[in-house]
Amino acid sequence: MPKEDVSLFFEMVAAGVKPNSDVALSERMCAYIGESGLKTNMLMVNSLVDMYMKCGATDAAKRFLMNGHCLPCQMLQQGQRPDKVTMLSAISACAQQSDSLSGKCCHGYVLRNGLEGWDTICDGMIDIYMKCGQQEMACIIFDNMSNKTVVSWNSLISGFIRSGDVKSAWEIFNEMPKSDLVSWNTMIGALVQESKFEEAIELFWVMQTEGIKGDRVTMVEVASACRYLGALDLAKWTHAYIEKKKKSTVICGLGQP
Repeated sequence: MPKEDVSLFFEMVAAGVKPNSDVALSERMCAYIGESGLKTNMLMVNSLVDMYMKCGATDAAKRFLMNGHCLPCQMLQQGQRPDKVTMLSAISACAQQSDSLSGKCCHGYVLRNGLEGWDTICDGMIDIYMKCGQQEMACIIFDNMSNKTVVSWNSLISGFIRSGDVKSAWEIFNEMPKSDLVSWNTMIGALVQESKFEEAIELFWVMQTEGIKGDRVTMVEVASACRYLGALDLAKWTHAYIEKKKKSTVICGLGQP
């Protein structure tokens, strides 16, 4: 890849033009950077990692971030300080790979540079520690957050469920000041997986009274609970609900230009 093409690419990004999500292009760019010894900067790192993540190529993103291109100590040696965007990308890659060691490295940098005030950074760290089975550390981060988002709560709930601690997940769910569809689906699904079918259906009814409409994920879990309990009436209601949602989707689709 000619040097001029690389320069043009980053000039385009600097001008606010978003590149296409192309893994092959990202690989060629990284190869050129490595072969030419081109000094990386924040713009280059963030742009390439963003391309990788949008393509779902988390392994490639992690390699780029962790193999000397963007690890905090490497960038500091070059006189650069990773910003919150770069760290968020690094943290996301660590979480996807359940990489505790790299995650702790990122966490240390976050604390040393005062980035823990960003809720998205903290949400990512919670996700890492939960996926690595370090619930205590995840809870410490959560407890110290001044702005706990729904994502923060959901990360804790999912993490405890993943580790088989549905009781703790249930307690956290009940403490949530505000929940979303993801919260309800996660908890209903966990109860079904634990064969607590009556509790799952009861929680679904509470969800209905709260005015939260279920989606396909919700109804699959409810239908599963109905099947195990032999709840024919509720199964019929669930089927009618799904059919109604299908018709609504079709009608909405026809109304679009």
